[in-house]
Amino acid sequence: MQSHIPHINIQQLEAELRDEKSKFAKAFHRGKSMGELREVVDKIHALEQRVRNLLQQSFNRQ
Repeated sequence: MQSHIPHINIQQLEAELRDEKSKFAKAFHRGKSMGELREVVDKIHALEQRVRNLLQQSFNRQ
């Protein structure tokens, strides 16, 4: 049962990451500057790092 928890967590993070990337794309196409989008970019970077870390931990357990 514990092996499913990281998998679900990864799926939730990936869904959140897709949402943030979508927000970024929409704002970028509306003409927002990179300075205005910095917070979204930072959140995307943090989420990508968390996903990579969880995938690495999951891989190491196998």
